[in-house]
Amino acid sequence: MTATPIELPEPCASCDAMCCRHYAIFVLPEELERLADATGRAPEDLVEVETHELARDMPAVFLDGIAGQLVLATTDDGEACGLLDPGTNGCTVHE
Repeated sequence: MTATPIELPEPCASCDAMCCRHYAIFVLPEELERLADATGRAPEDLVEVETHELARDMPAVFLDGIAGQLVLATTDDGEACGLLDPGTNGCTVHE
């Protein structure tokens, strides 16, 4: 079976993955479970806990009494979402 190339929706196709490179991508606990199932990776390898700039419309998690929110983990160099394919600028979960 041959993989069908994905066509990224506008504005994703022309933005050079700006959101995936410059913004924290918030994740709900139920989304994290689905991402772990889809990637075969452990949930704790997919997310980081953001404690500095909390979004009002996202639920908080509490670790050792400190409020935080789940965001997709970044690459080792911190330059992009860990799920971004740098070759296609597409999400590896949606390919």
